[in-house]
This record gives sequence, C-alpha cells and structure tokens, in this order.
Amino acid sequence: DQPWSRAAAYYALGSILLKRRSFAEAIAVLEKGQRLCSEYLIPGWATTTGWILGYAYALNGEPRRGAGLLEQVVRDSTATRCNTRLSLRVAYLAEAELLDGKADRASELAGEALQLAETYGERPAEGHVRRLLGDIAWQANADAAAASAQYERALAIARQHSMAPLE
Repeated sequence: DQPWSRAAAYYALGSILLKRRSFAEAIAVLEKGQRLCSEYLIPGWATTTGWILGYAYALNGEPRRGAGLLEQVVRDSTATRCNTRLSLRVAYLAEAELLDGKADRASELAGEALQLAETYGERPAEGHVRRLLGDIAWQANADAAAASAQYERALAIARQHSMAPLE
C-alpha cells in the first residue's frame, strides 16, 4: 500500500476532472483523497487536495462549503509557510466568495491574490486572478471597461504561457 502515491494520484485525477468541468466526479475523487490523507496523517497532500476540493465544491453550486474549506486551506498554508501557489489558493477562495454573492470580500481577496502572484512571480496564477478581477468588475459593478481591461490582461498572460483554458 502506497498512501502517499495514492494521495498524489487522487489529487492529479481530481484536478484533471475539475479542468474538464466534471465537478461531481472530481469531488468524489478528491473526497477519497481527503479521507486517505486523514487516515494516514498526510497533511501536505491534505492541504493540496483540499484547495482543489474546495474549488470544486464552489464551482459545483456549493460556494459556501467551498469557501469554508478554502479558508481553512489558506490558513493552514500560511501557518506552515507553504507559499507554493498560495496566490491561486487565495484566488479560488475569492471566486468561491464571488459565487456566494460576496463581491466585496471577493474583491479584497482577489487583490491579495494578485499581490501574491506578483510577489512570487506566478504569471500563470496572475492570469487566473486577472480573469477573476474581470468577473468581479462585471458582476459587482457592471463596469464593462474595467472588466474588459482585466480580461485583456488575462488573455495576454494566457497566450504568453499557452494557457488554453483562459483563452
């Protein structure tokens, strides 16, 4: 039995299913990964699987549940100084808050995610954050000019880094 390898496999498969927008399937796989991590006390993979699971919950129509899990993951990541992809974790939390109708909180978190992405040189994550900032500008304020500017910046980053999902 290789619990660490299985945890990595659950994370990878769940991430692929999420990118394919197969939310229910992604959730089922990621929840298995979370149970495995709890059973074998694998905190690193629990955090990594947790942020994808929280995002999957949010995109699957359960933004409050997703935001709760993502909030915990961000706290855990910060406490353990695990800054790898922290900008994306915070961006996913911001998106969950936006989906839950909390545009002000989403905007605050997206600003934090953008600062993290810029600080750590995470250009692909910055592309996701810029897309989210466009969504916030449009949904919260119906500001077409601000939304368009953010979407254009996101597209430029997406093209530069071959990020087809943002194009």
